[in-house]
Amino acid sequence: MTISPQLIGRYEIPGARGFGSGSGEAWLNRTGPVPQLLINGPDALFVHELGQDVHLRATFPRPLPEKKAGSIGVAPDCSFAVFTTDTAYIAVAPDGTHLWQHPHIGWGRCSRGYVDFSLHGPDHTIRTWLRMPSETPDRTLFHTLNEAGHLVTRHELPIGANVQQVSLRWRPDGDLGSVHVSGRASYRATLASGRIFLGERVDVKYIHATAPSRRGIMTEDGSTPELRWHRFPSYEETVTLRIDDFPSPGTGDCTVHYEPQLMYAGGYLDEDTALVQLSDAYDTARCYGNDAWREYSHWLVDLATGTVRGRIAYPEWEEDSAWPLGDGTWLTRERNDTLCRWTARQTASEAPAAGGDEGAGAGVRAAPRSSPRDRGRRHRR
Repeated sequence: MTISPQLIGRYEIPGARGFGSGSGEAWLNRTGPVPQLLINGPDALFVHELGQDVHLRATFPRPLPEKKAGSIGVAPDCSFAVFTTDTAYIAVAPDGTHLWQHPHIGWGRCSRGYVDFSLHGPDHTIRTWLRMPSETPDRTLFHTLNEAGHLVTRHELPIGANVQQVSLRWRPDGDLGSVHVSGRASYRATLASGRIFLGERVDVKYIHATAPSRRGIMTEDGSTPELRWHRFPSYEETVTLRIDDFPSPGTGDCTVHYEPQLMYAGGYLDEDTALVQLSDAYDTARCYGNDAWREYSHWLVDLATGTVRGRIAYPEWEEDSAWPLGDGTWLTRERNDTLCRWTARQTASEAPAAGGDEGAGAGVRAAPRSSPRDRGRRHRR
């Protein structure tokens, strides 16, 4: 069946046009209780919270305004942000004060840094995790810093390499669950006496999304057109989704496609539901003038049973990409700086208010619905 979504918010956020482009100009942070949209502007980093309304939570002036930083991380309480530069990590307060610097030997051919945070003890002390350039090319080096920026622990791991992306994966209780080498594998991991100890290797090459509770992950292996969901940190596989699990092209909800492919995109709409995407190559001879055809489509999947619930039928035109927020809502992007927020719940009153004409917060204003046809898409009807 088709699913009719409810539009519950539309926002014009300066710099949002770069969201989803892969350029590093805008991205989502879903690790906290309220999703955040981060805008990497020319002079500062802007943190917008997407809660009951949308408001500018913090602004962090760039430590080197003339250069775009590599990896950037914002502390869980938004008290500081850490910017990656060619020679150091620099922690900056919202007023522009440089709280600390942690130098490194330079990136060269290395991956451009990595910043993460964890909370420790009953007072939730913030620890900052920094990936450092390693002098040993086939090893991965992390430094853990306290709130003052002092080195607490040095971790050198016999996995990864300077050119590979390596990330830390945290359990629901906040402890370390695994270390992931993108494109290669994950390694079960624990923290003991402040140090990382690696365990069993798990054949998970790419992690695309994490459940809101951190009790699940969405993955793919890069060689087969499948999406998989696992319990975390056990990595037990619970659901595998293939293109054959959708209606046959030209039938049912799939009348909008000819030869659809499963995209490695989407994520957790909420703890029990995934939003996934199909794409179909444009064929002028077959598709021109066919109002039913879609280049992209979005579908909901029940993660308890692995069944496809149906296709999302947007009211006006197709949307190319969707970004689930984990609270039952998701974002799509129109042209320029406009984002739309949707829910699949039956009534908008059941969903979180997300701004709009009366609820938009500081730095954000409601925007009129505008057709994205300037981007070359076809109207739905």
